[in-house]
Amino acid sequence: MLIRLQYGEDMRGPRGRRGAARIIISVLILIVFIYGPLTLIDVYALRPDPPTVPTCNNEVMQPGDLCLVSITDPTSSSADHYTYQQVLQSERTDYETSVRSDKIAGWILVGVDVIFVAFSLLRQQRRRAGQGARSTPT
Repeated sequence: MLIRLQYGEDMRGPRGRRGAARIIISVLILIVFIYGPLTLIDVYALRPDPPTVPTCNNEVMQPGDLCLVSITDPTSSSADHYTYQQVLQSERTDYETSVRSDKIAGWILVGVDVIFVAFSLLRQQRRRAGQGARSTPT
């Protein structure tokens, strides 16, 4: 059986690589459209309140407790201790940093969504205007 391919075709079909690229771009756009709003929903509605009680090794700390943290790697080991207030402040700072970065990422993705929709609508409007100009007799 002999299969002849026309110029610009490959085994993936008449659109070839351009068709595969469109599919990849469509999936990426879909991810951006979903991830941006979901991130903002998480930050503003679903995220729990900041920590009010610090923990050390998954145990709740009480005022006056010390948290001993030991770090061991193949070349050395070290130990440090933190007070109740230091651990509480550290957990709150980590929480605030996480919320801030998620808000920024969510709003950037939503902004990308808005820009994409605006350009798509402009492109669609230009196509319609071009088709209307071609269909009117001169």
